[in-house]
Amino acid sequence: MNTGTKANKNGRGFENYITLPFLSKGFVIAEYNDWHQHNNAYGKDLLIHNYPYYDITNTKGKMEYFILSETYGLKSRIECKWQGSHGSVDEKLPKLYLDCIGPGNPDHSIIIIDGGGHRKRYIEWLKHAAASKLYINDSNNNKHVDIMSLVEFINWVNNLPKYKGKSIFSSVVLQESVNWG
Repeated sequence: MNTGTKANKNGRGFENYITLPFLSKGFVIAEYNDWHQHNNAYGKDLLIHNYPYYDITNTKGKMEYFILSETYGLKSRIECKWQGSHGSVDEKLPKLYLDCIGPGNPDHSIIIIDGGGHRKRYIEWLKHAAASKLYINDSNNNKHVDIMSLVEFINWVNNLPKYKGKSIFSSVVLQESVNWG
C-alpha cells in the first residue's frame, strides 16, 4: 500500500471515531448535499459531513464536519488531522487555523490532532495561535478555535451540557463569498 493510500485509510478511520460519540448522544450524521435538500427530515441535532465554506483565498472548500445542534446550542466546525508518521501535512496547519478564523466559517472550530506523527513545533504553534487568539481582531473577535487530541474531543462530546437558549437554527447561513477588497 502506498503512503497516500495508507494516509487516506487512516484518516477515514480517524473520522469514524469522531462520529461515534455523537451517535451515542442521538445525533444524526448526514452528508451536506442530502441535508441541504431535505433539512427538515433530519431533526435538531446533526453532524453534517462536507459542509461548504470559503477559505482565506475565497476558494470554496468542505469542512470535515459541521455540528448543528439545538439541544446543545452548537454551530461548530470540526477538522480531523491524523498523522501516524512524519510528513509534510504539518505545513498545512497554519492555513487551517487561518481558515477557521476567517469570515466564511462558524464562530467556533475544533481541530482534532492525533496519531503521534505531527512535528512538535507545528502543534505548539497551533496551540499557541488558538490560545492567544493570534490574528483575531475587531473584525473576527467572535472566533474561537479549540485544539484537541482524539481523547480530549471524545471527552468534550461526552460532557456537552444541554443548551437553554433560543433556537439556533434560524441563523444557519453559509457566507456565499467574501469580498477581499
